[in-house]
Amino acid sequence: MNSKKRKKGLAVVLVLLLCFAFAVPLAAASGDDFGLDIEVVLAEDGSATIKEIWDINANQGTEIYKQLFNMDGMEVHDFQVEEDGKKYEQLEWWDVDASQEEKAFKSGVVGTDEGYELCFGVGEYGRHKYELSYKITGFVYQLEDAFAVNFQFVSPEMNVKPNEMTIKISGVNVNPDTRVYGFGFEGDIHVEGEEGDYYILAVSDGEVDYANVFAGFEEGSFTDANQTYASRSLEDMIDEAREGSDYTDSSGGGFPWFHVIVSVIFLGGILTAVTASSKKNKRLKTLEFTDGRNELPAYKDVNYFRDIPANKDMFLFYYIARQADLVDEQTAQSGLVSAILLNWIRTKKVEFDKTEKKGFFSSKDTFAIHFLDDGNGLSTPMEKVLYGYFREAAGANLVLEDKEFEHWCTKNYESMTGWFASVDTAVAGMLAKNGYGETQTVKQKVMFFDTNIIKTIYTPKFREELLHCIGFKRFLEEFGSLGEKQVKEVVLWEEYLLFASILGMADKVEKEIGRLYPEFNEQSEIDIFYTSMATRAFVLHSISNVHSAESAARFEGSGGSTSFSGGGSSFGGGGGGGGFR
Repeated sequence: MNSKKRKKGLAVVLVLLLCFAFAVPLAAASGDDFGLDIEVVLAEDGSATIKEIWDINANQGTEIYKQLFNMDGMEVHDFQVEEDGKKYEQLEWWDVDASQEEKAFKSGVVGTDEGYELCFGVGEYGRHKYELSYKITGFVYQLEDAFAVNFQFVSPEMNVKPNEMTIKISGVNVNPDTRVYGFGFEGDIHVEGEEGDYYILAVSDGEVDYANVFAGFEEGSFTDANQTYASRSLEDMIDEAREGSDYTDSSGGGFPWFHVIVSVIFLGGILTAVTASSKKNKRLKTLEFTDGRNELPAYKDVNYFRDIPANKDMFLFYYIARQADLVDEQTAQSGLVSAILLNWIRTKKVEFDKTEKKGFFSSKDTFAIHFLDDGNGLSTPMEKVLYGYFREAAGANLVLEDKEFEHWCTKNYESMTGWFASVDTAVAGMLAKNGYGETQTVKQKVMFFDTNIIKTIYTPKFREELLHCIGFKRFLEEFGSLGEKQVKEVVLWEEYLLFASILGMADKVEKEIGRLYPEFNEQSEIDIFYTSMATRAFVLHSISNVHSAESAARFEGSGGSTSFSGGGSSFGGGGGGGGFR
């Protein structure tokens, strides 16, 4: 890139950044509780039978339409519509300019130079459940070494967007090794099911801008697949689909130093000024409470809280810290495991050992964890499971040596992500029992069926505990400047250290312990000069490996969170627009 183009590009970047910083957010073009469920069944010949359920408030226009463009090698057949169980009349020729009365309970297909428009009339305004069904031949692409699907089910040009969406793809050749990616929406995509009944399931859990699903089939075959990209490889197609997305390879690759330098130069001054003020004036995450007082105060307006919050329950504190966005996910996860490990050390469930390893030119400290019992005496099921993971990683000698848990986490990242999910589930389950939440049963659509979903609404008691946790973080941040009296209770300092770990602030507490309580190491099982710091580093690297392994698996198509961008704009079918008109 020449210097003139680079300067022009940087100017554009700066303008965009300023726009993002000061623009007033606009409401997204989303439907009034528009639920969209799409089910795709793949056939052996590479065709797909598609059923869509639009649960939507039809309150404008004379018709609803869906454009299917970029249909090279594909054809649409047998388009049918039902509304609340009533089948629509199929018209051979669809008049876009007809009146609402003339279009009522009728459907048709309009052929255009770009592809197809699937159209059906809006009868009476109001909430309706429309069921669309159609068949697309050539839906599956033949590649030189595999088969693939890349289809845009929701287009960014649609004038109404779903706020709840599921896409299910089943049928021939879907198996656990199918490589899957989702683009254009916040959510997850995985291969689920069991032998003989596997399916790809993409579910939104946030904003939907568009919805592309890519699936790569390296096993099996389709007899009459689309030949449009027969000369391209699966990896080539996946690489193009991932361009512009956040599907990144964490295993290596060139680092974009130029972009980092640009960011530092142009954002450094802005971020320094903005961060200082926004941190103090940041409004806390809005949660739903039983008394209707859902908005929390600004962070700076929460009073300091000097005691250990959350009834000294590390799991509850972790849950609240995440709910309040007090700490990012990976820091909180590393901190929780560090806090648990430190607690095991101070209660003599494990023993932390430092040894000096000598080399030819220098020596370095190495660390090991000795397991002193089988863990059955631990107070919670979550701790027992985690203790078992540590023992498994340690091997037969029950001594967890340097790097062993890191390697175990890389190989068993799904076990660790499952463990963190179980923590969230366990805490959520005890909220009602302890007066922190009330469960409500609400109806929600899941894959074409109305299902009762249990929803938690927090109580004022939970709000009070949440504000205590926020106040505790503020207290730790400002401890050194508050003129606090010297704390001489070793147990309290230990608890500060444990809970600060979950917030990613253990180093700050260690510094204060060293300044205000120099005899701490002599009276505690936790030595802040190596036990606490080494434990934190030990766990940090391990949890980092979990996220790296999860990211690598996601990059290779093993499923996980979707990307809000990318998807391959120059290939694939579908898209084009739609909604009311």
